[in-house]
Amino acid sequence: MDKNALITSHLLATSRYIAVANVVIFCLSAYLGGGLFSIQVMLFALLLYWHVRIYFDQKLFVGLARQQFSNEDLDSALSILDLQKNSGNRPLVLRVQGAAKLWRYLVYTTQVQLLLFFIQS
Repeated sequence: MDKNALITSHLLATSRYIAVANVVIFCLSAYLGGGLFSIQVMLFALLLYWHVRIYFDQKLFVGLARQQFSNEDLDSALSILDLQKNSGNRPLVLRVQGAAKLWRYLVYTTQVQLLLFFIQS
C-alpha cells in the first residue's frame, strides 16, 4: 500500500465538507440576491467543476494506494480517455503535488466566495 497516495486521498476526501459550505454560501447568497449574485453563480460553477475533478482524483489515489493499478496503467487509461495532456509517465510525487495544488485552489476560491457573501450581506 502506498502511503503517499493514501494520505493524499484522505486530504482530497475533505473536499466534501468544503462542498457543503459552498452550497450553503451559494443558497444564502441567492436568498440575498443583489448585484454580486451573478459573480457567485460563476464562482459556484467553477467550484462545482473543481469538486468533480477532486472527487475523481480522490478515487484514483485510492486505487493507487490499494495497488489496484499502477502509474503506467493510470497514464494509459487517462490517455485513452483523453484526460491527460501528455502521454508520459508521471511519478506519484508530481501527482500528489498536482492534487494538493488543486485542493488549495478550491480552498482559496471558497474563501473568495465567503468574502463576496459578506460584502453582499
